[in-house]
Amino acid sequence: MKLISNTGADRVLGELLEGASSTEALDVATSRLSVFAFAELLDGLEKWRSGKMVLPEPTSADLLGGPDERSRRNQLKGPALARRCAEWLRQNAEVKLSSAPLPQSTYVVRNSGGRAAKAIIGSCPLTLEGLGLVPGSRLSLIQCAAGAEEAGVFAAWMETLWSGLPADSAAKERISATLESLAISRAPSEVYHLILYHLFKDLGGDLDE
Repeated sequence: MKLISNTGADRVLGELLEGASSTEALDVATSRLSVFAFAELLDGLEKWRSGKMVLPEPTSADLLGGPDERSRRNQLKGPALARRCAEWLRQNAEVKLSSAPLPQSTYVVRNSGGRAAKAIIGSCPLTLEGLGLVPGSRLSLIQCAAGAEEAGVFAAWMETLWSGLPADSAAKERISATLESLAISRAPSEVYHLILYHLFKDLGGDLDE
């Protein structure tokens, strides 16, 4: 067991991608999901052909990240990344939704036999901050367990979480549809009205008057 500082060369992203060529599955329980963080995992996910994902049901705004991901949004790659994320989920993942926020996030990397090879748990949601790509809180605690015995403890916890959530055959489709809604081309007038709404929504009154 070791601690991850999530800075410099000691990041959650590096731990997840290390040895990705010899592993085949990734299970994730995350409090938040960002398409930009997902994009950072694509190299590994091309090899990880299956996985389970647990998360609270996000809105389209949630999937575009928080204030610390604004620079990525400004690159205008969000729609393409959202489409690719939806495609990977539809083809490879099982999804369950949590009705309550998750107090911590968990990643379990599995080998070709389905056994846990590595596990990461702590304040590391699937966002740029959680992967260590933008500055985060120095008070965050993130632990990494490598090897079948240590990782197996967290894998068992993940299985307990998974089995305790109700089956929802439409969960994956709802998440995928929300992702794909980000990739839809919109008329300039619609974008303009959305900008006005978010600028003035806290002022009160009816903007249509």
